[in-house]
Amino acid sequence: MTDAYSGIGSSSGCGPVTLTSYTAGTTLSCSATSVAGLTNGASVTEKVDEARVQTLDTKAANSLVVNGNASLTANGEIVVNSNSSKAMVVLGNGRVTATAVSVTGGVSAPAGAVNPPPVTGVSPRPDPFASLAAPTYSGCNSTNYKLIGGPATLTPGAYCGGIAIRGQGHV
Repeated sequence: MTDAYSGIGSSSGCGPVTLTSYTAGTTLSCSATSVAGLTNGASVTEKVDEARVQTLDTKAANSLVVNGNASLTANGEIVVNSNSSKAMVVLGNGRVTATAVSVTGGVSAPAGAVNPPPVTGVSPRPDPFASLAAPTYSGCNSTNYKLIGGPATLTPGAYCGGIAIRGQGHV
C-alpha cells in the first residue's frame, strides 16, 4: 500500500559534503519537508585538523628545528604556531616532507629543504589539547632527550625538556 502523503517532498543542504582542509568549525545544516508539508531540520558542527606535527608555543624562536642530515616526514600537515621570524629552521642537509607545511612566523631553510614549500603568515591553530586535563605522571621518562644518529623508537611518556634529533637520527 502506498501513502500519498509520505516521503520527502523537498530538501535543502542534505547532500554529501566533503571537508578537505583545516576548519575550526564548519556548520552543516539540512532541512526536509515531507509531501504532507511537515518540516524538520538539523545542524552539526564539524572540525577538521589534519596536523600530524604541531608546535604550540606562539612566540618561540626555533619552535621546529631540523638540522644536520636529519629528516622529518609527516603523513599529514606540519603546523608551526610560533610568530617568531625564525619559527621553523632547517639547517645543513636537513629535510622536511609533509602533505602541507603551515607556519605562523618565518622560515629559515635552504631552497628545496621543505617539501612542499611552507606557507607563512598563517593564523596559529588552536591547541588541540586545550580542553584536556593535564595528565598525571610519576616523573620524566627522559630529560633533554637527544638522539645523535641512528634509529630509535620513542615510546609514549614524559620527555621533560624536549626532544632533539641530530645527525642522521631517524625516529
